[in-house]
Amino acid sequence: MKKRVRFVWLMAILTITGIILFQVYWVYNSYKTEERNFYRSVTFSLERSINAYLLGEINPYAAFNPNSSSISMINGSVKIPRPNNSVPGTGTVGQGIVIKFTTSQAPSPSASQLKLVMANLVAATLVARNSNEPLKMDALSSILKNELQKNNLPVSFKLHLLKKQKMLPANQAAAFVISSRDNDAVVADIINVNQYLLPRIFIPALISLLLIFFSAASLFYMGIIIRKQMRLDSMKNDFFSNIAHELRTPISILKSTHEALYKFGESSNPEITSRYLQINTTILDKLDGNVDRILDIAGYEHGAKPSKIERVDLVTLFKEITTEFMIYKQASIQYDLPARPYVDTDRYIIVTVLTSLVDNAIKYAGRPVNIRIMAWFEDRDWKLEVKDDGQGIDEQYQPYIFDKFYRVPSGDIHEVKGYGLGLNYVKGLVAILNGRISVKSSKGIGTTFTVKLPLYG
Repeated sequence: MKKRVRFVWLMAILTITGIILFQVYWVYNSYKTEERNFYRSVTFSLERSINAYLLGEINPYAAFNPNSSSISMINGSVKIPRPNNSVPGTGTVGQGIVIKFTTSQAPSPSASQLKLVMANLVAATLVARNSNEPLKMDALSSILKNELQKNNLPVSFKLHLLKKQKMLPANQAAAFVISSRDNDAVVADIINVNQYLLPRIFIPALISLLLIFFSAASLFYMGIIIRKQMRLDSMKNDFFSNIAHELRTPISILKSTHEALYKFGESSNPEITSRYLQINTTILDKLDGNVDRILDIAGYEHGAKPSKIERVDLVTLFKEITTEFMIYKQASIQYDLPARPYVDTDRYIIVTVLTSLVDNAIKYAGRPVNIRIMAWFEDRDWKLEVKDDGQGIDEQYQPYIFDKFYRVPSGDIHEVKGYGLGLNYVKGLVAILNGRISVKSSKGIGTTFTVKLPLYG
């Protein structure tokens, strides 16, 4: 049994671990995919912004005649001196660029317009490369911001220029400046990238967390069920062991007396015969009482035996109980009663509950014990209490003492007789009267059972 349980636990742990690892990997992979797509989109916007910047800042000229569907394309450029465009404050004669165009026919207006844009861009690139003017980062930032907004990328960024780059930085939004002679690159550092990415993977992450939670909860619940089943299996084995022990003793006595009368001629002795028959009658009555008790438990559990409410005199009832247990010299029983010792309740149930609790206090004390039975009224309820100064119940066993067939573990020693049905039976009887029973116990100090019952009438 234990090997099978360990195997089940191992498989369950491996399963839940696999689910967790897969969900974590899936969420991480979704995040990285979103991140790559994000930087790809920002890079594309950055390239478009650089092109727009060049077109806006340089503003070259390319001729397009829509009536003839012709376009003048760049054929080359030459530098010429421009006396009227000297460098301010120096008197130095500046240099200009003349871009040569050739005219060609365009197949369609849309293609012509595209060629016009490309011609403008190439012209702007040539002009910017020859003029060697630095990029205006503020102007480029404004263009990129507008471009990102058009592409639904509301992120904050900061641009900076990298000089003489052979390769673009990885995992960043970067683009070469096509007008640069030294392969300069512009990098857009995204400030709030997680604020953009995390909401986009929120739903997948939430689903993964729910799957992990439900898997862990299922494993936890399965663990509770397994532990409960193991405990029930242990209690079942203890129950069978207790029954075997409880039946073996009376059967042995009956067998001995029967053999004495049947095989050894003791039946001819009236005194011995009478004594043996009396012993057998007592044992058979106890066995019959135990069977009736088990049947009563089943009857009360299925509602076959309803309660019978009647006026009960607690003085008479408590005296009957103390008288019944006077034969136990190691027990001292006292009781306290309220000023009005009458209550409407089921007499049989109250007698059975108190008898069972007092009997347990004596049997499990393991030494001389003082027992006090108390009753008092409280608002619309009344309470019964059975208190002893016996050896008490260990705290770890207290949650289970009202379970059917449960007995506090004592190894294979059967010093106390019973089937583990007493307290479960008591709890069931109290429940029939719509009451509750609780226990407080300290090891080596004693135990107190408190029964709270409603007042009828």
